[in-house]
Amino acid sequence: MFGLTSTEQSKADNAFLDRCLDGIAHGSRDALARLYAAVGGEVFGYALSVVKNYHEAQDIQQEVFLKIWRCAGQYRVGTRPRAWIFSVAHSLAMSCLRKSSRISGEELPEIPYEDASPIERQTLSRLLEQLPDIDRQIVMLHAMGAKHRETATVMQMPLSTVLSRYSRAIKKLKKCLESEENA
Repeated sequence: MFGLTSTEQSKADNAFLDRCLDGIAHGSRDALARLYAAVGGEVFGYALSVVKNYHEAQDIQQEVFLKIWRCAGQYRVGTRPRAWIFSVAHSLAMSCLRKSSRISGEELPEIPYEDASPIERQTLSRLLEQLPDIDRQIVMLHAMGAKHRETATVMQMPLSTVLSRYSRAIKKLKKCLESEENA
């Protein structure tokens, strides 16, 4: 929203997601549709960054919203809705990886930057592929608007670990980009 600070925008976003989750807990399909429209692409992007398979990521995205439909009553309104949603996504993505017991690098993760050109997206995807899976997930969650605390909750890691891994990953991405530009 124009004119809002990032903190105000984050609070407005959380309030919207809270209302959606509360509506879903009370059986509102419209609230589920609004939630899907708001974060469905981010959930898909995150799932794709984990499983690296377009079709599996689509399945995970659908499973996330089915699970939210079934379990929205367990969410406590006023807490961290984005962290709760991405915890569900993380759990299902990791379960998918365990079931398939493979990690394929054949598909690049979709970058959630609406204003990035196709060439920028391709460059970012290539650079992200150079990161370890956990670091890539941390960077992707942050790029999708998750705060570091929320990422720590989703990834089930201490905040200090998330902060240090994020910092190292960004430094590595910058170094790789500079090397690419100099070549």
